[in-house]
Amino acid sequence: MTPRSFRPNYSARLFLAAALTIGIASPVSAQQATGTTLARVLVLGTGGTIAGQASARAGNAYDSGKVSAANLIAAIPGIDKLSQISAEQISSIGSQDMNDNVWFDLVKRIRAAVDNKEVDGVVITHGTDTMEETAFFLQNVLDTDVPIVLVGSMRPSTAIGADGPANLYEAMRVASAPESRGRGVLVVLNDTIHAARWVQKTNTTSVETFRSPDAGPVGYVDTGSLRFLQPAAPARGAKLKLPDAAALAAGRHHLFARQHGRR
Repeated sequence: MTPRSFRPNYSARLFLAAALTIGIASPVSAQQATGTTLARVLVLGTGGTIAGQASARAGNAYDSGKVSAANLIAAIPGIDKLSQISAEQISSIGSQDMNDNVWFDLVKRIRAAVDNKEVDGVVITHGTDTMEETAFFLQNVLDTDVPIVLVGSMRPSTAIGADGPANLYEAMRVASAPESRGRGVLVVLNDTIHAARWVQKTNTTSVETFRSPDAGPVGYVDTGSLRFLQPAAPARGAKLKLPDAAALAAGRHHLFARQHGRR
């Protein structure tokens, strides 16, 4: 596995985020600085540990979803050189509270962005507890070649050695890359790229928690390289249609368990 080479002092930069957010919403400066046309990436925040802040309850406690997606991006130096970034907040919850309404909002916003040709890639910041379920859901309802990348972290933004900044930077690299097109929904953490169909969370504390036991990762990424292990071979099967009301059938958890090979 490629070792991490991008570990910015994330916590120290958070207080600058508000001032930098304007630059995120208006990415022309990055384009002018590089003299090239950067990919357009939409970041959709849902909350989770990656957006967590330290809590007064205990020394190691934190509250999920306290930092906006725009502020997460603004705190990472050099990320604006990867793409033209826009950020929107879909929800601010811990992933244990992920629900049908948020899923439907994600699908509607992604479809609108793709149909209106607003974006070349989408990054979703998400908690790790239900990330594999959200990824699998999106894989089954979205029909697009545009890269859709979920990213999170095992440590909150205020932790020493927070893994969120490197993960988000690398997710942006994947979403911006032309070679990511047509690969379906992807999950990026700890320098590793997984497909939504196979990825599972395997540990409650380790930063190497996400694995694909039945298939293996589809690629690796760090600040210096992006490597897929196989050519893109998108599945063109029929996608599921959303119901009119924002509610899914009671058997959806059984479906997820069966498709992931679990009971």
